[in-house]
Amino acid sequence: MMPRLIAIGFALIVLGILITFIGAFLLVLKPLMEAPETATNVTSAAAGCIVIFFIPICFGTSTQPQLSMILTIMAIALTLVIIVFSFIFIRRVTTSHQSGTLI
Repeated sequence: MMPRLIAIGFALIVLGILITFIGAFLLVLKPLMEAPETATNVTSAAAGCIVIFFIPICFGTSTQPQLSMILTIMAIALTLVIIVFSFIFIRRVTTSHQSGTLI
């Protein structure tokens, strides 16, 4: 029974990855398939955020610079929340380990 469940789980993971790649491929092809007259009022923007250890480095380009600033502040806030929860969890685990009780 267990090898069958492992095979089903593996098949679902492969199927999920395949669906993700197909979706990304279709997103790339969609603008190429549109008629040129419908794509005349196109604006573009790009943004990204890279987290190195606990420091988020955010960048972006847009016609609305305040949006980039809001997203940067949100990334910093999320990083601080993760740091606080990490310290709380580590403190809780170490104190329960020293006293011999479980969480």
